[in-house]
Amino acid sequence: MFCICLTWFSKKNVAQAPITAITYAGSGVPLNTESNIKGAGYIFSQWISLANFTVNYATSPGDDVVSITSFNAAGDNYIPITFPNAFAKVRRVANADIKDNRNFITYWNRCSSFPPVGDIIGIFNCLAPKVVSMEASLLSNNINSGYDNVFSNSISAPHYNNIERVDFIVPNGFVATGTPNKAGFTVFDRGVGDTFKIAAITAVDASHNPTAYKTLVTVPTARFTAGGLLPSSFDYIIFVSDPLVASGELRPSTKSNQNIRGAYISLQDLGIGVYETVYGYSLFAQDVNPALGHVLTDPSTFPVDTNSGNCLDLLNVNSLFQSGIVILPIKLGSFTGFFNKRNKTVDLNWTTSLEQGLKNFTIEKSENGTDWKSAGYVNGSGNISGAEYSFADNNLSASAKSFYRLKMINDDGSFQYSNIVLIQLPSSKEINLITGESSLVIKTELKIKTARLIDMSGKDVQPEKNKLSGVDIEFSLNTLPSGIYIVVLVDENNKPYSKKFMKL
Repeated sequence: MFCICLTWFSKKNVAQAPITAITYAGSGVPLNTESNIKGAGYIFSQWISLANFTVNYATSPGDDVVSITSFNAAGDNYIPITFPNAFAKVRRVANADIKDNRNFITYWNRCSSFPPVGDIIGIFNCLAPKVVSMEASLLSNNINSGYDNVFSNSISAPHYNNIERVDFIVPNGFVATGTPNKAGFTVFDRGVGDTFKIAAITAVDASHNPTAYKTLVTVPTARFTAGGLLPSSFDYIIFVSDPLVASGELRPSTKSNQNIRGAYISLQDLGIGVYETVYGYSLFAQDVNPALGHVLTDPSTFPVDTNSGNCLDLLNVNSLFQSGIVILPIKLGSFTGFFNKRNKTVDLNWTTSLEQGLKNFTIEKSENGTDWKSAGYVNGSGNISGAEYSFADNNLSASAKSFYRLKMINDDGSFQYSNIVLIQLPSSKEINLITGESSLVIKTELKIKTARLIDMSGKDVQPEKNKLSGVDIEFSLNTLPSGIYIVVLVDENNKPYSKKFMKL
């Protein structure tokens, strides 16, 4: 069981409060291009089979995953707490529009460009990575993507869902050892901030399903940020995925422009007392009401005709946050990292702005984000007002990625974890592009079957080539104008790869 140590404060109890400011940091993932994608309402009719779109996911290098590193609410600053093995679970129930509990998804992705509404061909350039699993992405801490009308059962085809409850589970639980008003949960909404309900989970079964809840609390629109939290509104595209249509192909639907807002709900708001174990929290639609026979542990008892506008356009940012001044003797300013190509190391950097009673940092790493081991130690600076730190990990594995976190250990033996940093490591079978004035040579150890050279519109600019074993692939650039092009490779298992280059 995790133990969150809090100090009792009588001057102020933080109730539900608008999040007034956020700090965030970006990181990048590889570009993912998908071609011949059909539509799901982009010309305002469902499941358009005539459409032929190209969708580029993660098109903003270094800024595809934009994570919240801290926020302000009611005059205090809060940072995320990361719990090992925490996970999300989406509970679905059949309704009149989706007649079973299949994995129907309407999600949105921030975008930089898109075809005119009404077109059935063109390119969508989306900033965030493609969502493969709703459960996994809900905990990805990315403000560039989320879900549309989460609790709507029938509102605007095809933007409905069969979702009745969303759970965020900490399997081992945690407790607060003082008045629990300086730690709590956040909900970020794209748009004006939709009314919803929330309850802390106080018991789980052997499979970590909630079996008991504390107080069911309503969070009204007034508890969200009065204005947007980003400097300006952003364009986004809603995508729809139905497992019964083209094996769940994500298809573009509505385009719009909005900002994000946030609400903070403390453990105290949720009725949690000192030393009371919490196993996470659940989100509910605003029309769930136990007085009407709705059993919180049984989503099949909930209304399946929720159709009001308050349906929550949930961001992929859901975690426990705490005020660094009260809970930790260290206030972490940032924690970032990158792969250093020259030194072939992972370089980690972090800053603190408040240290009191800090002993040292243990740098922990994982290949799967679940199983952690120590990668090294860094002593605290002894400077109570904070310091800058760095660590270089040269013991890299053959894995394509590594996860890192800081275990911040205090003089009294208590500790807390930082956010997790994901580092993409170069593959031993990476794709190398060698460009000259008149040719492009592709070198790779991948077992490639075919290679294409396309422009940014998705049009082939050279004939497709079949790769011979042990022979590099070469394309002529003589006739091509200056610009950005994409190499698309398909291996012997029909797995696609893509890489951009620029002809000067």
